[in-house]
Amino acid sequence: MPRDVNPLIWEKIENAQMNETIRGFLKELLLFERRHISERRPRYSEEYDKLIEKYSKEMEAKSNEDA
Repeated sequence: MPRDVNPLIWEKIENAQMNETIRGFLKELLLFERRHISERRPRYSEEYDKLIEKYSKEMEAKSNEDA
């Protein structure tokens, strides 16, 4: 567990029954937030869009595999 992330949140994500892609997405969002929280003018939206696109493509690919 990264030391910069709230251990309770990280543990909940680790122990939750969920798809591994979603787990990876949530962890990456937490790490992203932690890295950029102290910026004066964070550029969240562009980076969020990239993360969402990355994981939505993974979910779509897994969906197609299961079909």
